Amino acid sequence: MKSSALIVILLLSAIEMSSSTTDPIDLNLSEYRWENRVILLFATDSADEHYHRQAELLKSETAGMADRDLMVVSVFTEGESHLDGRRITDRSADRLRNRYWDESDTFTFILLGKDGGVKIRAVEIVEIDQLFGRIDSMPMRQREIRNNGK
Repeated sequence: MKSSALIVILLLSAIEMSSSTTDPIDLNLSEYRWENRVILLFATDSADEHYHRQAELLKSETAGMADRDLMVVSVFTEGESHLDGRRITDRSADRLRNRYWDESDTFTFILLGKDGGVKIRAVEIVEIDQLFGRIDSMPMRQREIRNNGK
């Protein structure tokens, strides 16, 4: 009996995961304002060397990313764009490219603060100490550290 229940739970989880990975979300960054800092990574595709290296750096610092309320949006001209691994609609990706990306650059890193303003814009890899240093120097982050001990 317990194994049957476990199988049902696993099947339901698999169905939920497959539907959430196949149905793209319509991303509206204003929903994250005042809650999250957003990193936008723009590249031709996920095979771009700069993109790949930057993504690996960010993945290696999950605790620091979570502590600073960071989320990552990867926007590609070829292939599926995504928000922290969840696929976003082509329309969402187009809006982000039109607003933030200069297509003459093959790779672009943009950090948006919780207020929605651009805090870092770079066409090269942004090292973790540079990223965290910039965030930790922001008045809002200083307040978070004081209030939450983050």
